[in-house]
Amino acid sequence: MIKQWTNLIVSTKYQRDQILDRFGHLSQKIHAIPVGVIEDDVLTLPKVAMRDRQPHSLVTVSRLDRQKSVDLQVAAVAQLVEEFPDIQLHGWVYDKQAALNDKQIFLETSNSEAFGISMMEAQSYGLPLITTPVESATELIDDGVSGMIVSDIIEGREKLVKMMADDIRRLFKDDDQLQAMSDGSVSASYEF
Repeated sequence: MIKQWTNLIVSTKYQRDQILDRFGHLSQKIHAIPVGVIEDDVLTLPKVAMRDRQPHSLVTVSRLDRQKSVDLQVAAVAQLVEEFPDIQLHGWVYDKQAALNDKQIFLETSNSEAFGISMMEAQSYGLPLITTPVESATELIDDGVSGMIVSDIIEGREKLVKMMADDIRRLFKDDDQLQAMSDGSVSASYEF
């Protein structure tokens, strides 16, 4: 059946690499084409500087589903409340564009994400991403430049939550790094 294919299109380079590991002889037939597109009117919007956004604010865009592991975000924020009493994690909002323009960090804790369109959108608004090591994270994030990928060697829920809280803390305490990652996110968003 594979011999009958003209081409196979997948969403990410990661997916392409996974298929090539099994069917390497088909390298000329397998192509990665991202599924999301950021519209030009969003890309050309003036970007809000981190200092002009709501301090210590986080946002996620996700359905409430066990696979999304939003509980990990809540647990990470809970570890930071004493140090940052004004910290806020925003989930449900009526105006996604306003939320993405006003918050400082985007969190993603999905167990699996073929292509993180919400992460891609967040980058276009200049939000640094802190995410678990899902497939699309490595496609979208230059770790340490446009966001942080929590270690790919996870030793349990408590360790992951602590690492995520540490990454949030690091950005909240370093305005220059927060702004640099915001700039890195904007640059990364032009790739899609």
